[in-house]
Parts: sequence; structure tokens; C-alpha cells
Amino acid sequence: MRHISDLKGMNGIPLYFDDRKLNEKFVRCKNCLENSAGYDLNADTVLLDSFHSATIEGARTTIENVKLAIHAPKNKSDRMVVNNMKALDKVYSGFCISDGSIRELWDVVVDQVCENKRVIGSKYRSGEVSVSSLERVVHTPPVHTEIGSYMSSLFQFIDKAVLDGLYKGIIAHFYLVYIHPFCDGNGRLARILQNYCFYTGGYEGVRKIRISQAVNMHLGGYYKALENVEKPVVSEDRLMLDLTLFIDYMFDRIMEACNRSEKKQYDLSEPEKKLLARMSKRGIGAEITAVNAASLMAVSPEKAETILNELAQKQYLFKTESKGKHKSIYKLRILIS
Repeated sequence: MRHISDLKGMNGIPLYFDDRKLNEKFVRCKNCLENSAGYDLNADTVLLDSFHSATIEGARTTIENVKLAIHAPKNKSDRMVVNNMKALDKVYSGFCISDGSIRELWDVVVDQVCENKRVIGSKYRSGEVSVSSLERVVHTPPVHTEIGSYMSSLFQFIDKAVLDGLYKGIIAHFYLVYIHPFCDGNGRLARILQNYCFYTGGYEGVRKIRISQAVNMHLGGYYKALENVEKPVVSEDRLMLDLTLFIDYMFDRIMEACNRSEKKQYDLSEPEKKLLARMSKRGIGAEITAVNAASLMAVSPEKAETILNELAQKQYLFKTESKGKHKSIYKLRILIS
């Protein structure tokens, strides 16, 4: 069990996580993230990660619209994505996030899209806010007069804690969402801060994966994991906030993002892209047979089966046992954008 000595929850409740439960997954996640440094950097990686991070926070646009408007966003949703891209590029270009500079980064994130301006404040928010899922309020952050103290603790933790950057980034992500120091943009900024901690902690491959996309595909679990931490538990005869579930959730999303980027290393033919894009609309586990694929791609069943088998070898699809000629069922393992 690891106590996070630099950080406290509201009412002084300590934070901890159970590294014994997480260790096996931590090692796998660490290896995945380290391996991602060797992947090709897809030109759309930052755009797609930013698109999904903004979508989590209510942006409603398409990737195609953002690409067309990238130099001159025409609406709020497109600008939310572009702002996120600018902030990530800033972080990956050597910008140092600190208690003194985080407002500068936040200004980039919310440029011309800021909500709740009534409590904007000169540095952090000057009033109260709440954290909501699509259905309800899931967290009420500390009052605004206490934010400065919490944020000082956060940056002391980032600068001084003797902890692997993988743990540090996820904990910083949670804590910024927990505090909600700004009137708007806290979720986007928290995910950027997480990437910053990974990147400066030696995991440069984070630039080549799309963690926000993985989170967006499992958004209910994201809110559930955040909400779970807010409920104090009794440990060692005292109340504590347990981050174990949230860290575990993020390990899964990071490995999913690494896995998706790994599969992107394979060159896909146009028929393969068309097939995967159609299946992705139906989600993970979508099924197809060679006969149906042949109709979709306008090829023979034999050719369709060859394509499906190649996609199974590349691990985009999972192939079931054959039930006769062209009767195997292929299930989607990885969504493509």
C-alpha cells in the first residue's frame, strides 16, 4: 500500500493506492508505453486525441470538420479541439507546467470557448462549480478559497514525489479533476497534465498514442472510477481515499491506446480500411462473415476471406472456428477512426 503523502482530499483525508493489486498490470502498462516510443508518429495522433478529449467535455463536431477548420475554427466545438491540440503541442515542445505557469496553459485550452466566466478568477476560479456525468452531479470540488493550497500540494507532488511517472501522471490527472481549480476546461487540462507527467517522466511514446480516445470509448467507467475515489473507505483504522480503481482503469485505457497504435503500424489496403470502418460503427465485437464482407467490398467470397484472415493475423479481428466454407465469423477487436 502506498500513501500519497503530499496530497490530501477534502477535510484532510489522506490518499493512497494499493500497489500490490496493481503491480502486475503496472509492469504490463509500463512495457506497452515504453514500446510505443518506437511506433511511427501518425500525423493525426494529436488531432484525434484532442478530438476525443474535447468530445468528452461536450464538443460536437467531426474529425473531417476539424481538419478543414484547423487554422481558422468556425465554431466552438472545432475550436475546443484545436485549442487542445495547441496545448498538447506546447507541452511536447518543452513547456514546463508549474503552479506559476498552469494558468497560461489553461488560457490556451479555453481560448474563446470558456464557460462559467462569472467565476473565472484572476488565477484559479473565484466561485463554486460541480462535476457532472451525462446524467447527474458526481463530485462537488473544494471551495474556491482553498484551491491555492491544494494546487501547491499538487505541484509539490509532481516535482518531489519519488514515484514512477506512470503513477504520477494518473494521480495528477485524478487530483486536478478532484480539485477542479478552474471555471471550465478542467477535464481537458487534467488529461494534458497526465500526458505531461508521462512525457517528462521518460515515457516519450505517449505522443504516439491516443489515451483520450480510449477513455471516450469507455466513458461510463471513467466517471464511475472518478466517483469511486470520492467515497472514503476505512483503511488502517482511518478514513482514506482509495485511488486503486481509478489507476487500474487508466492502466487499461493506456494499454488499449498502445495496442491500437501498435496495430496502426500495419499498412491497411483500401478494402481493409473500408471494412474496418464499417464494422467500427457497430463497436467492439461487431461480427461479419466472408459472404457479408464480399458483398460490402464487391469482391468474391474467396477474396473477402483472404482479407479477413489477413486482418485476423494483424489482430484487428478475432476469427472463430470455421463452420464450413466461408462460414467463419470474424469479430472486431479494435476500433479504427
